[in-house]
Amino acid sequence: MNLREIALQKDRLSDGPGRYKDHFEIPDQTIYLDGNSLGPPLIKSLEVVKKTTEEEWQNRLIRSWNEDWLESWARISHKIATLINAEPGEVIVTDSVSVNLYKLAFAAIALQQNRKEILTDNLNFPSDIYVLQGLTKNHFQAKILNILEQKNEDKVEENILNHINSETALVTFSHVSFQSARRYQMAEINQKAKAFGAINLWDFSHSIGAVPIDVKASGVDLAVGCTYKYLNGGPGAPAFLFVRKELQKQLRNPIQGWFSHQNPFEFGLSFKRKENAWQFAIGTPSVISLKAIEPGLDLHLKASSAQLWEESKELFEYFLLYFQNFLKGRNFSISSSSNPEFRGSHIALHHSEAYRINLSLIHPRTSEKTFITDHRPPDIIRIALTPLYLGFKDIADFCERLIEIIDSKEYENHSSEKLGVI
Repeated sequence: MNLREIALQKDRLSDGPGRYKDHFEIPDQTIYLDGNSLGPPLIKSLEVVKKTTEEEWQNRLIRSWNEDWLESWARISHKIATLINAEPGEVIVTDSVSVNLYKLAFAAIALQQNRKEILTDNLNFPSDIYVLQGLTKNHFQAKILNILEQKNEDKVEENILNHINSETALVTFSHVSFQSARRYQMAEINQKAKAFGAINLWDFSHSIGAVPIDVKASGVDLAVGCTYKYLNGGPGAPAFLFVRKELQKQLRNPIQGWFSHQNPFEFGLSFKRKENAWQFAIGTPSVISLKAIEPGLDLHLKASSAQLWEESKELFEYFLLYFQNFLKGRNFSISSSSNPEFRGSHIALHHSEAYRINLSLIHPRTSEKTFITDHRPPDIIRIALTPLYLGFKDIADFCERLIEIIDSKEYENHSSEKLGVI
């Protein structure tokens, strides 16, 4: 049996990857493999946005705040809490990842006044590092930002554990690396940090909705994450933050805003902060974007993180068959771990012509199908394995398209000058 026949056979199963594809609005002849900078919209999300604008905003006007908008903010925050096994008062959907990281990192560092080191690494998302650099430069000049050089991804945890000590105030990393999809062993790192009295802060942007997360079992203190990738919340959708309840009374939001007040609608001049995670709210939520998140959360909760992760592993193993038999001999390589315990749900596929191959996939000249992937410098094609809307045949079609692009040298039709977002 050839690989395509295997895909067709697997896709006949009603409970396998791709079974929720009809919940999404994806253009015909398009296979969406973006890995993963923006999830495609759910049909229901588009309906929710229309209802929010045309019925609630247009017809009900300001009455909608009391009729659903404020309630939806708490409801959606609670659903994210459920997804990561947190309690309702530990999670709030608000602001952006960078703003949330700033607030939580500031609060954690301020609490640890007698410790001098903030620990992260070079695999962390660059904007997270920018936030930490800004904090140490502008507010905590006495602190040292230690950006570990991870030269061997097989020894990531070992390198981190060796650098946590009694001077460490904060350890902060991406749960899944945005480039190679390296998944960090949170529980192990958090255990060592707690043993030395350090606070941990994680970025779930490339793991929420892709791999199972249990903040209680992993001993997570603080976390941030986005909703527009695997959760399909839409471009620029609000992010979320998590604060373990035992820390909530000790931490202070550096931005005392309207909605971090205990009673914002009393309009008093003295600030009285909330004591749960909601103290890290600032201002009025972006209602239209907020409401668009909920259908994706509902689908993830229905599908279950554990089941989706099992299906992601199946898609990866199937892709490896094509890689070993056809792609490896065409100068492709993979930096994502073959061990699923150390991997997120995207593949970092390397090729010296990665950028122009991406352009060929997105702007085909010889194919009826468009394949949306993305490029990360210098030579990565990122491929998201999202079982909600991807099946085995989609992976087969993608791999055969890669073979066609390489064998025909179709990529040579494109310039190597990097322009726009890809």
